[in-house]
Amino acid sequence: MGMRMYYGDKPNYIQIGEHQFAERKLIGLWVSLMLLAWVSATNCARTYDMALSGQQERDFAAGGWQFGCVLTPDMVWDAFIILTLLDYNNCKDTCLHVPHTGEQKDRFKDAMRARNREVIEEGQDEISHCCDKCMRVWQRPDGSEYDV
Repeated sequence: MGMRMYYGDKPNYIQIGEHQFAERKLIGLWVSLMLLAWVSATNCARTYDMALSGQQERDFAAGGWQFGCVLTPDMVWDAFIILTLLDYNNCKDTCLHVPHTGEQKDRFKDAMRARNREVIEEGQDEISHCCDKCMRVWQRPDGSEYDV
């Protein structure tokens, strides 16, 4: 069984389907929309297809393109997973490696399990982080702080 290896920095284009690639900046937009605006993968895909793709499915089919060109929610989720795993491995200075064969939906399961296991066993890097932007401290009328 062959392996896909992701070395060093994140690539500018990431394979999100068998014959589909997306620009890293676009995937970053989807991740931001999903995390900040609670946009579903389905609506990320629909928005892209309606506003940004510039092509219609029939245009590609007429030209003999057999692989499809409509962005699917599964592709958005795969992009989300791949980019976040690449970010994680980049921070750890490790190489992401996944099976080259099999279904796209299954390819990253072991890498996600390893990341989840690390969070369970070691906690998140941000757990001890606090700053005035993301943490608020309430004070009692006598000036002492509430235990949160």
